[in-house]
Amino acid sequence: MRQLFIDSRDRVNDGGTSADFRILLPQTLVLENTQQLRVDHFRLPITIGTINSSNDQVLLTYQGVDHTIQIPRSNYDGPSLAATLQAALAAAAGSWTVTYNINLISLTVAGDTTDYNLAGSFFQKAFTRNYEVVSIPGSKIYSFKYWPVQGLDLVYLCSPNFQTLDTYGPSGSHDILLAIPITSPFGSVQVSSQPEVVWHDVPSLTTSMLSFQVRDRDYNILSDIPNVSFTISID
Repeated sequence: MRQLFIDSRDRVNDGGTSADFRILLPQTLVLENTQQLRVDHFRLPITIGTINSSNDQVLLTYQGVDHTIQIPRSNYDGPSLAATLQAALAAAAGSWTVTYNINLISLTVAGDTTDYNLAGSFFQKAFTRNYEVVSIPGSKIYSFKYWPVQGLDLVYLCSPNFQTLDTYGPSGSHDILLAIPITSPFGSVQVSSQPEVVWHDVPSLTTSMLSFQVRDRDYNILSDIPNVSFTISID
């Protein structure tokens, strides 16, 4: 059995990041025929807050006037997120009531006119889920049925070097080595391993360079993480 100890801080200096990096091996890795691989001790700092670089912008059109609003990047619970959004909208235009239901994990935005629309990265994912818009005299209400405040809920460790048709992930990907549901709180480090009986079949391979990516639920490469490390065992 061979073991590779991978740390993103040891990456090749080619402009890569802690979530998209290449590792130069001290010796050429040669895999003949089909062998098995597993990942253990994947260490991921939970540093991506509720609002981050991917979802910090609101585009508000209020009575025909466009406003661009930046939500402060931070980690929020539901009520504090609602209060922050309400204050940010009011600073741009109009009067607002924003509420968060912690039992239903839902968010409601009500403006003082029916003549407004919401867009931007803050709302982008929410508009792909179940929501409704109701207009009543003097107000329009957006009700988002599911609005989690975790910055991350699931990540994938991927490597194009070890693609196999035995795995199938978002966007039809075949390069996922490990799926990690995030259960640790913001500011901590989560350590995850494959179940003891789980191994991946990997194809024949000869390389001195390995490439890895850490992706979110939607298969986007993460940003804002300091480093990751893990162990690969090959048998």
